[in-house]
Amino acid sequence: MKSKFLSVALLMAALFVVFGVAVSAEEINLDDSIIVVGYDHNEDYMQEIVLALEDGSDHAVYAARIYEAQRNLKIQELGLDVEETDFFSAGKSADEILEDVYDYLGVSNPGYVLTDEERAVVVAAVMAEAGGESFEGQMMIAQCILDGSLRKGVDVITFIEQSQIVTSSKEPYDSCRKAVAAVFDMGKRVTDEVADIWYAPAITYSEWHESQIYVTTIGAHKFFRKNHV
Repeated sequence: MKSKFLSVALLMAALFVVFGVAVSAEEINLDDSIIVVGYDHNEDYMQEIVLALEDGSDHAVYAARIYEAQRNLKIQELGLDVEETDFFSAGKSADEILEDVYDYLGVSNPGYVLTDEERAVVVAAVMAEAGGESFEGQMMIAQCILDGSLRKGVDVITFIEQSQIVTSSKEPYDSCRKAVAAVFDMGKRVTDEVADIWYAPAITYSEWHESQIYVTTIGAHKFFRKNHV
C-alpha cells in the first residue's frame, strides 16, 4: 500500500506543478513546492484522505494533504454547501489527524476497527464476491460481513471462514478497497436494515436463502438477514 501512495504523491505533484491540470484560475497553495489547481469532479476525496491516513506512511500522509487541498478547491469551485477542512496544519501525527477526520465525519468510534490482516481478507472477499458488481454492490458485501460478524460476536476473518465466503488472490480493484473503507471506516451503509447473507439466483436457486428475511437486491445478488429464531 505504501508504494501506491508514493506513486500517487509523486505523480500528483508532477501533474500539478509541471502540467498544472487546471479547472479554473483558483489556486490553493499546499506548501512551497506544490500548487493544487485541479480536481476530479467524481472523486470522494474524504474517503481518499481516510485511506491514506490509515496507511500512515510519510508518502501516504503527503498524498492525504494533496487530497484535502483538492477537496477544498472542489468545494470552492462548485460552490458546495460543505465545510472546508484544515486537518494538517497543526503538525499532528497521522493517527491524531485520522481521529480528527473521524470526529468531523461523526464516526469517531467505528463499530469495527479492522486490523491490516482483517482488511486484506475483507477486501479479498469483496473482490471475489462482487469484483464485477457496482460500487453499491461491493459495499453491500462489505456491509454483510460487518453485520454478520457483529451479530455472531466474532471477528470478520472468523465470520468469513465460518460462512465459507470465497476470497480472491487477485490484486483487488481499487473500488473494492474503497467499498470496505466506506463501510468499516466511514460508517456508510447501503441499507439501514441489517443483512448478513446473500446469493446469486441467476447461478442457482436457493430455497434456504429465500426462506430468510429479504433485505434488497443489487446487481446479481439478493441479500437477506439470517433468521435466528
